[in-house]
Amino acid sequence: MPHTSSWWGLMIELYRSHKTSFDIFLLVVLGVIVRVFYWGGKLRECCGDVLIGTVIMTFAAAHLPSVTVAIPQIGSVTFSHSEIAFVVGMLGYKGIKAVIFWVLKNRFGIDLRERIAQRKSSN
Repeated sequence: MPHTSSWWGLMIELYRSHKTSFDIFLLVVLGVIVRVFYWGGKLRECCGDVLIGTVIMTFAAAHLPSVTVAIPQIGSVTFSHSEIAFVVGMLGYKGIKAVIFWVLKNRFGIDLRERIAQRKSSN
C-alpha cells in the first residue's frame, strides 16, 4: 500500500527545512502590509524597528557562538547564541549603530557623526 502525504504535512516539512528563510519572508510581508495600510508616524517607525530587529536576531542566532564569561564572585556564566541574538535584536539597527559609533569614538578617536555632519554641511 503506497504512502500518500497530506498537503499540510508537506507544507510543515517545507517550513521546517527552510524555517529561517520563511520567517524572514513573512516578516518582510508583514512590513509591506504595515507600510501599505498605515502611512506614517511613530507606529510605522516602531513596526519597522521591530521587523528589522527580528531579522537581525534571526541572522545573528544562526551565526553567533555561545560565550562563557568567568566572573570571580559568581563563577562561570554561559550565554547561549539565542540569548546573545535576542539582545542584539532588541538593540535593533539604531542601537547597533550607536554602539559602533561609541566604540569608534572612544577606542580609536574616530568621530563618524562629526564627519557625517561636516559632509552634509559642505553639500
